[in-house]
Amino acid sequence: MIVSPKTLSGSTEFISSLFTSFPDKVCGLWAIFMRCNMMQINEKQINRFWGKVDKTGDCWNWTGQTSCGYGCVSIDYKTRRCHRVSYYLCKGDIPSGLNVNHRCDNKLCVNPDHLYAGTQKENIKDALDRNLMGSSKLSPEDIPKILSYKGSKMYLREIGEIFGVDRKTISSVLTGKTWSHISGIKYRNGDCNE
Repeated sequence: MIVSPKTLSGSTEFISSLFTSFPDKVCGLWAIFMRCNMMQINEKQINRFWGKVDKTGDCWNWTGQTSCGYGCVSIDYKTRRCHRVSYYLCKGDIPSGLNVNHRCDNKLCVNPDHLYAGTQKENIKDALDRNLMGSSKLSPEDIPKILSYKGSKMYLREIGEIFGVDRKTISSVLTGKTWSHISGIKYRNGDCNE
């Protein structure tokens, strides 16, 4: 059964029966079913999602598929980051323009108590305050120089040799995946950004 706002309209008996059928759900079914405007999610997907979560410690770690260090799950034919799905299921819609950040600094954690909606600036400040940002081989002064090679006939590997980094680092700068606060390039990736 697909759960969506359309399914729920005028169906008090249906919702009441869900509370009695599934009293052990982690975040309460009312929250799950009333907050479905972001995605359509069915009972099987909810059970599958929580079934891939290891709740033995303080952090509830995702044990399924990962990408870029974050847990990922397919819902509505889209790959979504698990901490965002957990936040959505337990706390509601993610406010427009905000990220779902981790208080625990564990990318695999989906414990809703460890998640909060915040800006990218807040997330970076938290990471800097806790010394989580690694040292970079590139400096802010290198970024405009690297961007000047965009559209040139040089291979990424060749540009990387000039700056002492590999081709993936150059690609990340040119696409805005890294150093976007300097380059102003907005990174667009279809994998796991939802």
